[in-house]
Amino acid sequence: AYRMAELLEVAWDDAARINTSGAFWAIPVDVVFKLQKFNKGSRQQPLLGSPKLIPSRQRKLRQRVAQLSEMEQEQLKLLVDISDHLDSEQFLSLPEKSQARIIDALLDYLQYEKEEKLTMLQQKDLNKLLRLRSSLPVLEIKAAAQNPQAPTEGTPPMRFRLGTVFNGATGPALEIGSWANYHDLLGNESGHLQNAEVVTLDLQLQIRENSLEVTQFQLFDIQKYTLSPSGIPGDFDWSWRARAAWERENYSCLACRQFRMSGGFGASSSFAGNDMEYAFVDLFGETSRDLRSPVTFGYAPHLGVTWSPLDILKIKLEGGWFKSVFGPKQDYFRGSFKQRLSLAKDWDIRLEMAQLESLEGTLALHYYW
Repeated sequence: AYRMAELLEVAWDDAARINTSGAFWAIPVDVVFKLQKFNKGSRQQPLLGSPKLIPSRQRKLRQRVAQLSEMEQEQLKLLVDISDHLDSEQFLSLPEKSQARIIDALLDYLQYEKEEKLTMLQQKDLNKLLRLRSSLPVLEIKAAAQNPQAPTEGTPPMRFRLGTVFNGATGPALEIGSWANYHDLLGNESGHLQNAEVVTLDLQLQIRENSLEVTQFQLFDIQKYTLSPSGIPGDFDWSWRARAAWERENYSCLACRQFRMSGGFGASSSFAGNDMEYAFVDLFGETSRDLRSPVTFGYAPHLGVTWSPLDILKIKLEGGWFKSVFGPKQDYFRGSFKQRLSLAKDWDIRLEMAQLESLEGTLALHYYW
């Protein structure tokens, strides 16, 4: 994306910039959004048309598996686990169309798993599979259940935040904030990677009559939740996340700030498709005041759930218990409830409740640009 922008800037006849590759907040999708705003001279037509994403091998496989019945998915799992199941009476007794659908999904799975050149044995098995598939009926191609949306269909990477804060210990406040990029787990997933979060340089300030306090400066928060890499029943991969931020030690003290860094692995699942349940064990380190203060290291088991009953509405609930194993003793609970309601492509409103020694609520309006 950056190289494309450099070439366009050479030929462009005004001082407008579309390439910010040197900026520390820059990401390739930012170039795409800027190109979308440029017009072709006097015709006032967009320079960029409608981007279309080519589905990855993994996405194609998951879509193919999702179109199988439960029985067909079980047979696919047996073919993956047992090399000679292709010759079994159980598989050969299936209707020919079912066999064809299963083998099509298996071929997509082999393409997804392929990393290096096939061995002679693997090539022999593949030839056998292709011969069997050639003897089965040609199936009507079904439209994909979920075509990947272009990044321009989602929210732009940067966000401005304006809200009001309710806190019994510190009193009400006006909150403003911004982040450099990109997308959080609660946001609208149109055009973004599903079940993932990448947020950097997230700054939040609270303004009261006689004070202005930085309540959070999050360097990064990266999360990836893997429900099933292939979509085949029983397939599993670890979810992971990492985070680093300067933030308040608790919500009853504005001046008590500390640096926290955490990361861990966990498992996630979905029961209905519009929900996600997850469990994590994070390792964390935190230090009060400055980096020369004593450091606490410990672990923090977490449970959480997200639920999206409507495309414009999403809810996230998470709680975790932090317990130290080295350094100054820490033993506390941290929980949060968040709800997002999309107003338009570039606007949403959020209700947030957070517990860390005391309770704090925020109602915030977000603008993405």
